[in-house]
Amino acid sequence: GYDMEKEVRIEGSETWSDNVDANPGDVLEYRVRVNNTGETTLYSIRVEDELPNGIEYIDGSTKVNGTAVSDGITTTGLTISKLNAGETDVITYKAKVAEETFECDLHDLTNKVTVSPEDQKPESDTATVRVDYGDCEEPEDPIYRCDALDVLKIGERKIEVSVDATASPADRVSIDGYTYSFGDDN
Repeated sequence: GYDMEKEVRIEGSETWSDNVDANPGDVLEYRVRVNNTGETTLYSIRVEDELPNGIEYIDGSTKVNGTAVSDGITTTGLTISKLNAGETDVITYKAKVAEETFECDLHDLTNKVTVSPEDQKPESDTATVRVDYGDCEEPEDPIYRCDALDVLKIGERKIEVSVDATASPADRVSIDGYTYSFGDDN
């Protein structure tokens, strides 16, 4: 048998945890420990770590027991060839909290690692990063205003109308058309 554990910390911190508070731009360190608790060697141990939207893997940062290995833990996964009885492998890698994934508010960004030794049941664990993207600004109320209305009679029952109107804020609202009513239901 085996057990495994997933933890995270802000780069430079002493303490590993299941969850941390972070800010946009912070560099995170993730750690996955796989412990062979059985009496036989485990083979072909597949480790796949799914990063959530808002967390970006730092190329070249994956290590197994302190030795650099090729990237892939967060894409195609990595394979540890064997783990002897009673031994523990420690996989670490770094990732960055994206600067502008969300406009505002607190967001829990949880990633999940799955460990699958050959001929063993897969196990998963998670680590969560709570990111504060700042306060959400209340949008200003839209303004619709008729600045000028000119009506020119051009015949017995014909008029020409010109309208000058304002809608703001311009990035959120617009005026698409006008409706004229002369009170005669026509």
